[in-house]
Amino acid sequence: MKRLNVEPMDAERFEQLTQAYGGESARWPQTDRAPALRYLAATPAAHAMRAQALRLDEVLGAWAPEAASAALRGRIAAGAPVVRGLRPRDLWISGVGLAAACVIGLMVGAGFGATGLGQAPAHEGDTATANISAALDGTPPAVPALDEGES
Repeated sequence: MKRLNVEPMDAERFEQLTQAYGGESARWPQTDRAPALRYLAATPAAHAMRAQALRLDEVLGAWAPEAASAALRGRIAAGAPVVRGLRPRDLWISGVGLAAACVIGLMVGAGFGATGLGQAPAHEGDTATANISAALDGTPPAVPALDEGES
């Protein structure tokens, strides 16, 4: 449940209320409404403040903006940026770029598959192939591992 404002209303606060929210009490904040209505009932000067706010509300309520003239609308439209659509050439270039990116992706993917990243080289278990590779690279030859069961 909302707690209502229990502070007494004074002339300054009542004037702020009517200037901010107008003369109709339905527009006043609920927390200030009851103290403001009590102040209005007890203070003759508050009636003048409210009457002035009600007149202003009436003037503002009756005001309507004028429709823009054709000349003004034309000047606004002339100053607006031109929105350019995509030309067929632009679509072709963007399509070629997309196709090139796809081909490069496939080539890179195929290259990784051929090298077998994450897999052991084919000659690791084959001592003869390892020795040939070592001789071509100029590194020492591979020594075959002895199984534990053989002596």
